[in-house]
Amino acid sequence: MSRITRRQYEKLLWEWEKTGKVEITAMKAGIDRKTARKYLNGGTYPELPAERNWRTREDPFSEDWAEIERELERDPGLEAVTLFALVSERNPGRYAPGQLRTLQRRIRAWKSQHGPEKEIWFPQQHKPGEILETDWTDMNRLEIRISGEFFPHKLCHSVLTYSNWEGVSLCRTESLLSLRCQLKKFIGELGKIPRYHRTDHSSTATHALRRGRSARDFNEGYLDLMSAFGMTPTVIERAKPQENGDIESANGHIKRRIDQELRLRGDRDFGTRAEYEAFLGEIVRKTNLSRRERLEEELRTMRPCDVGRISGYEEITARVTRNGIIRVRGRVYSVPSRLVGETILARLTEDTVEVWCGGILQTRRDRNGADDGPEGLDYRDIIGNLVKKPGAFRNYRYREALFPNAAFTGFYERLRREHPEDRADRIYLAVLNRAACEGEENILTALELLGNDAPFSLGALEDLLASRTQTYPKLEDYRPDPGEYDILVDAACFCEAQA
Repeated sequence: MSRITRRQYEKLLWEWEKTGKVEITAMKAGIDRKTARKYLNGGTYPELPAERNWRTREDPFSEDWAEIERELERDPGLEAVTLFALVSERNPGRYAPGQLRTLQRRIRAWKSQHGPEKEIWFPQQHKPGEILETDWTDMNRLEIRISGEFFPHKLCHSVLTYSNWEGVSLCRTESLLSLRCQLKKFIGELGKIPRYHRTDHSSTATHALRRGRSARDFNEGYLDLMSAFGMTPTVIERAKPQENGDIESANGHIKRRIDQELRLRGDRDFGTRAEYEAFLGEIVRKTNLSRRERLEEELRTMRPCDVGRISGYEEITARVTRNGIIRVRGRVYSVPSRLVGETILARLTEDTVEVWCGGILQTRRDRNGADDGPEGLDYRDIIGNLVKKPGAFRNYRYREALFPNAAFTGFYERLRREHPEDRADRIYLAVLNRAACEGEENILTALELLGNDAPFSLGALEDLLASRTQTYPKLEDYRPDPGEYDILVDAACFCEAQA
C-alpha cells in the first residue's frame, strides 16, 4: 500500500464524507484512486509518517540571516525581494535568482512569529431599515458610447445595508445635485426611508474645518437635504473605506455585471441616453429579484416618505451681465439679450440649466461638463448684436461658440481665402444670422448648392433662399363625388322629390 501523509489521509476522510465518491475524493486528496480505496476499505487509522518539521538541506541564508532579521525588526514592511537584492549586492556571487523563493518562505515564517499585529475587520450585524449607503463610481473604463460618441459619466449608487437592495442613476460629477436626484429616485420607488444615510468624506457631504486640518464637518446644503428627506447623516472615518464596505463592494459588483451584459450584447454603443438608462435599469431589476424578501423586512421598519415635495433641481439666482451671459457654478451661459441687467433664477439639473425670469421659462441650456468655456453659449442669443458690431468678432472671448459645427468652420476658412479678413468676417456673420433665422440645415444645404467653383457671394445666397421660399407645392385636382351630398338631404324629402 502506498504511503500517504497524515494531511492527505484527513483530507481523504473529509472529502469522502461530503461526496461518497472515490474518484472525486482521491482527486481532491491528491492520491491515486486505488490507494484511496484501500485506505477507505481498511476501516482503521493507518500508521502514517509524522509531519516533517526539520530542514532536509542546509539553509543558504544562514550567514546573512542575522542581518536580514535586523532589517525586518527595524521595518517589518520590507519585502523579500528588497532584502534579497540587498544581500546579493553585498555578497556578489553567493546567491542565485532561484533562491528568492526560499527567502520569501523564510521571511513569511519569521513574520508569523515576530511580525507586527495586523488590522482585523469586524463584520457587522446589520439591522433592517437602519442604514442607506451612497457612493459614486466612475464608469469611463467601460467605454460607453451614445450615438457613436464616448459618454463620460459616473453612477450614483445607493444600497440598503440589510437587504442589499440597490439603485443607480447617471451623473456627470459627484455633486449634491446628483445625490439629490438619486435619493429622490431611489426613495421614491420604495416610498419609505431608513433611519441613517451614510457616505464617505467627499466634498459633497463634508468640508474641512480649517485649512490643513484633518477635522471635517457636514456641509450646510447636505444637512438641508438630509433634513428634507428625514434621515440622519453619518460618515465613515477618513481613510477607512471598509466602514462603507457594502457600497464599496456593490460598486465593483455592479460594474462587473454591466460589463458582462455589455459583452453579451456585443456592442457598447447606445442610440440615446434613455436607451442606456433602460439597459442599466433592467440589470438592477434582475439583481434585486433575490433580495425582495429581505427588502420586505426593511420596509416594515422604515418610515413613509413623500418625495413629491422635494424638488429634483437646485435653484441659483444670477444677474445677467452686459455681455449677455450668466455665470452658474463656474460656467458661463448665454441668455436672450432682452434679459441684460435682469436678475434671473437658474434651475440646475444634472443635464440642463433652465433660465427663469418673472416666473416664465426664458431658455434652457445643456450642462455638458464642469469646465468654464464656450459650451454654454448659443450663438442665436448674440448674433443679432454681433452683426451690428462685426469688428468685435475677431477677438471675441467666446468666439468658438460662433462655429456651430465643422461645416461652418470650414465655410469661414473658405471665406478667408476668397476675401479680405474684414469682409470675410462680415459675410460669415451675415450667413450665421440667416442660420439663426432659417435653420442651420437649410443654410448648409444652400451653401452646398452654390458650390465652390466661384468666390462666395452673399447676394447669390440671398437669391437662392428667396427662390426656394417662393416655390409652392403642387396640389392635386379635387373632384367631389355627388353621392356624398345625399346625407345632407332628409330621407322623406328625397322620397317626395322622387314621387
